[in-house]
Amino acid sequence: MEKKKIDIFEVVLIWLEGLDGRIAFLKSELINFLKALKNSKSFNNKKIIGMRKNTNINRKFNEISEFLLSRTLIKDSNHSYFTIGTKSYGDIEIACSLYQIGYISYSSAMYLYGLTEQKSSGIDFSTPARSVWKKYKVSYERERKNYFLHYPSENIRIKSNYLNVYARSVTYIPTQFNANTRVIGIGDLFLEMIRYPALCGGFTNVMKIYEESALLYLNDIVQATNVYGSDIDKCRIGYILSVHLNIINSSILKWKASSVSRGGSRKLLSSNPYSPIYDDEWCISLNHPIFD
Repeated sequence: MEKKKIDIFEVVLIWLEGLDGRIAFLKSELINFLKALKNSKSFNNKKIIGMRKNTNINRKFNEISEFLLSRTLIKDSNHSYFTIGTKSYGDIEIACSLYQIGYISYSSAMYLYGLTEQKSSGIDFSTPARSVWKKYKVSYERERKNYFLHYPSENIRIKSNYLNVYARSVTYIPTQFNANTRVIGIGDLFLEMIRYPALCGGFTNVMKIYEESALLYLNDIVQATNVYGSDIDKCRIGYILSVHLNIINSSILKWKASSVSRGGSRKLLSSNPYSPIYDDEWCISLNHPIFD
């Protein structure tokens, strides 16, 4: 019995529909799909019409792209990706759609939350370290045949911006900021501000945001610090909240007791030299000019 047949254009329409509500995809994703079709010679147990063993993939990609563009199913970004449909999207939304493992972080997240008016020079995007990310990729591509994950790239232009990619050994469960945007949770962001102030406008800017907003987001900050914070994270954030901002609760008191029992000398900023200006209660060197 002769195998049923399906046209290559119909196959691509099915593939496009299966992109899980995404608003954009990399051109390389479509190319990889076409390569997989060429190798398999079939789709859903049907022989593909319009794809042969000697098919030139680049020409076929151009042919398929023109087909989709002519029907306004996609829009060309003139960069390395297509957006889906006719609607226009922001660069952050597109980044989250192109790279499904990761989220907006640091200065870009601060701007989204309205904590700062200072925009990042690029799109700050955190993702797992490659060794962890590869495990996600294997699992994803096993479950979703014909769909491929790509590691976030700083070389791909998204509208007028590029990604600033930060690979982290520990990543947070992101918050769905809107339908198309994943962002670091607000409490986790305050924790990361203390860990990486240089990525958040500098320590002076971080302190300004703590002064303006820490009380508003106190429960989120404390929860994030309890779950993800190290001893030094708790010491630094505990000092800022209790001494600098006069904010106290039961968790902060526990952090303080632990800090005192451990003793030793810690620095508020790991990147700055040790300072003789010292807080005895938190056993921490206040090594930034704002404490001089």
